[in-house]
Amino acid sequence: MAKKPVRRPKPALRKARSRTDHIGIIGLATMGPALALNFASHGIHVVGWDYDPRLTHAFENRLRPKSGVHLVYQLSELVQLLPKPRTILLMIRSGPPVDSVLTQLYSLLDTGDIVIDGGNSDFKDTERRVTEAGSRGVLYVGCGVSGGEKGALTGPSLMPGGNPEAWPRIKPLLEAVAARGSNGKPCCCWIGPGGAGHFVKTVHNGMEYGMMQVIAEDYDIMRRGLGMTPAEIAQVFEKWNKGRVGSYLLELSAKILHLKDPEKDRPMIDSILDVAGQKGTGIETILAALNLGVSVSIIGTAVAIRLMSKRRGEREQIHDVMKPKRFPLKVASRPKFIEMLGEALHAATLLIFSQGFRQLQAASAEYGWKLPLAEIAQLWTGGCVIRCACLKDIAAAYLREPDLTHLMVADGIREEILRCEDSLAEVIAAAARARIPKLTLSAAHEYLLLMQDTDLPVNLVAAQRDGFGNHGFFRADRMGSGLYHLSLDD
Repeated sequence: MAKKPVRRPKPALRKARSRTDHIGIIGLATMGPALALNFASHGIHVVGWDYDPRLTHAFENRLRPKSGVHLVYQLSELVQLLPKPRTILLMIRSGPPVDSVLTQLYSLLDTGDIVIDGGNSDFKDTERRVTEAGSRGVLYVGCGVSGGEKGALTGPSLMPGGNPEAWPRIKPLLEAVAARGSNGKPCCCWIGPGGAGHFVKTVHNGMEYGMMQVIAEDYDIMRRGLGMTPAEIAQVFEKWNKGRVGSYLLELSAKILHLKDPEKDRPMIDSILDVAGQKGTGIETILAALNLGVSVSIIGTAVAIRLMSKRRGEREQIHDVMKPKRFPLKVASRPKFIEMLGEALHAATLLIFSQGFRQLQAASAEYGWKLPLAEIAQLWTGGCVIRCACLKDIAAAYLREPDLTHLMVADGIREEILRCEDSLAEVIAAAARARIPKLTLSAAHEYLLLMQDTDLPVNLVAAQRDGFGNHGFFRADRMGSGLYHLSLDD
């Protein structure tokens, strides 16, 4: 039988110096404890609770004396210990668990209390909860949190949005624990009303899918195409990380490729099955983009690869039946080709951000959020998973032109994409001849070609639609004059 949690006497909380030096945290699995310790390290008193007492007990055993974190085993006790008006942060699984906790919490709260949802909630759920909480006099905030467990402890990137009345009170709390960006300021800004904060975090996660996959495809081309060892590829990534293409994910990938399997005499990467999971935010990014009428084709491809990876049994069967061919990757100069791989990665990364920020622009217009795109780019320069060197240039582009039509045409960004375009095309062609999959790199290139094209074959698609469904088409020589129809013989 499991042992009952031991209830230790807890030190009394000191009297509040102000209303912004206390916070309650609900959810003590992974991110909750890390954030609790982060808040406490900045002199903010934390009261923590989890509906699973085993998690509370496990965290309690890790705490040092006078840590500034006070754990309780009853939700009502957490509420009672916080000075009014209270601020409570939820770090729990999105969906029904959030609504379940809110149902219990609302009966204990008072007018003016603030609830912050720091999970990956659907932005539409957050919109609903902002309204529901407001009808009870509670200020609701949906806050994207990026950086993982380590970032939560040392400084995450924070994307709060919701009831704007909450921002003046939570600003000092969130800025205290946030990472510092390239400009030295906290990686935290008010995103906008309703579900704006969670929407921005969703798109952030979608771009994360794309960035991870293009790095993986560069790795694959070097590994299977050039026959390089993981350690050799790690050295390439480390070199790239010092330049324009530098990013947290590239740095992380280099560290992974240096690891050795403690059980076998081989690189750790060779002991990891080619199956990757996901929590759904990539799919949510795609669905939201479709509803807004914008393309996130690179992100969509990266998500599709994750889905295909889980079909391991099907892939094994098809491999055994079709016996795929592999050919040598023929390059004139290995050093030059590796340099081209870096430029291809750079171009693809800029195009991923182009798609993501276009989606943010569309959402801002659709929902009336007035998203601060320059500030969003800047808050991603520190703490978060997608932080990379090019974000400084992206922030500068939106600072110069807040109403920029598309990131691809911005001064500085445009030149970089065009400079790397040939390398991207050459890498894709070489990998295709060697039969090495490179779906996300290809999707980036195809998106670039399509967005540059003013003579798409979609005119035939428009004609086909009219031919079978009488849907009409626009004439190229009479734009704005309405719909026309084909005259087809039966």
